[in-house]
Amino acid sequence: MAARIALWWCLTTVAAAREWAVSDRFTGPVEHKPGDVSLGFRIPRNNSETLPNVEPEIDLWVDDHASFMESVGRYAELCCRLDGMDLGCDEIGSTRITLPPKLSLGLHELACDLVDVATRRELLTYGTTLCRWTVVEHVNQTTEGRRLVELADEQRMMDEPLYRWWRGQGPLPWSLPQYPWALSRVEKPLLIVGVKCAASAISQRDAMRRTWLSDAPADGSLVVRFVIGRAEDPYVARALQRELEVYNDVLIPPFLDLEDGYKSLVPKTKAFASYAFTQYPSASYVMLCDDDVLVDVERLLEAMTTGSLPSRRFYAGQVWAEHFRKPTLPQRSTTHRNYLPEAVYPMSQLPPFAIGPHYLLSMDCAEFIHKNKDDLAGVGTLEDVSVALWLLALQVHPQHSEQFTNARLFGCEAYSVSIADLTSRGIRAIHANRKNGRDACEGYEELAWVKTPRFKLQTPDALYAVPVGADGLAPD
Repeated sequence: MAARIALWWCLTTVAAAREWAVSDRFTGPVEHKPGDVSLGFRIPRNNSETLPNVEPEIDLWVDDHASFMESVGRYAELCCRLDGMDLGCDEIGSTRITLPPKLSLGLHELACDLVDVATRRELLTYGTTLCRWTVVEHVNQTTEGRRLVELADEQRMMDEPLYRWWRGQGPLPWSLPQYPWALSRVEKPLLIVGVKCAASAISQRDAMRRTWLSDAPADGSLVVRFVIGRAEDPYVARALQRELEVYNDVLIPPFLDLEDGYKSLVPKTKAFASYAFTQYPSASYVMLCDDDVLVDVERLLEAMTTGSLPSRRFYAGQVWAEHFRKPTLPQRSTTHRNYLPEAVYPMSQLPPFAIGPHYLLSMDCAEFIHKNKDDLAGVGTLEDVSVALWLLALQVHPQHSEQFTNARLFGCEAYSVSIADLTSRGIRAIHANRKNGRDACEGYEELAWVKTPRFKLQTPDALYAVPVGADGLAPD
């Protein structure tokens, strides 16, 4: 089951439950009443899910989400079966289920239980909850799918001059008057940012350089480096060297001679902590983020210079354990990219941690990682969990900030200091809105702005699915 939380719904009236149960895109327990623990399903309708994958979302219906999570929710798992085939169990914060691709035409049934991890006791008031739908036909393209293809074509055309330069086939299509985030000498550095980035992600790096990196103060107090490593493709390696010569902001061999890829996140994090401390020891803070992040530079630096943030033993970001009031469980599914075998991590819960897309550290925390890098073991490929465990040695715990958000779960939040999960188009759009005095989210379009949104573009095929009610009939 893919771990994606879309939204928790807290319903307290029978009327609301009944109204939702017969709505266009939702099915739910019509009999739900105050005090019950129920599940409601969002299921594909009218081609709302593109791709060969149908991804029903499951909502937990309780009177008070916080009290439920505090009492029993943290010890619960959601276990589902598709047409009698076991899909496994996952923590209840994971409410999007990815079903096997290319479902056959006809009726399908998803059956889910909410069970106590220790006793395997059923927690749902009415027992196993069923969701039925019929795959009517495999269509060539859906409305959302066509829009995704259109957006991808537009992006390719927009990026083509950039890629031609990157491949050594043409001039740099645009230039910036200066690169204040990449000065060779900095007298008073304040924040050192490491952007974890794939070697091939030139479009994302370009969007960052032309937006929030260009907002860096001229005094060099904001330093940004793209943490890439060694590209196996010699053509890409030469292109990265070309980037280095122009911008001086990519960490590649010989300085960072680590393999580029997801499995290198832990050693890359150690390497960047060492880089930040050894190259800019007088800086106050270090930030690590992904290449899909937009930062409000002015507000973040203001918080650092006005004393709003602690200058020592500070570690902050999006902390799911705090936000959802439940611990995060290690992923035990062998097919999951974050699989953690018990031999590597035997404990039943992960420590509270600031999630990897963006988090802040005070420089003393980076110094600790640097000085102990040879002794600090990573937790699988989970660099964010690894950082949390390392800092426990200093008794430094993550602080949750609501101003760090991610668009996949929460859409566009105008107040955010840091927004993750954005496409290059989304980064440019929000930045332009702010620069022109508009609401940051004006013109928001999920498909265009959110990186890997719910509607993923992988194949031109899609499913046309119709929900089926308890009586076996599709709603009107």
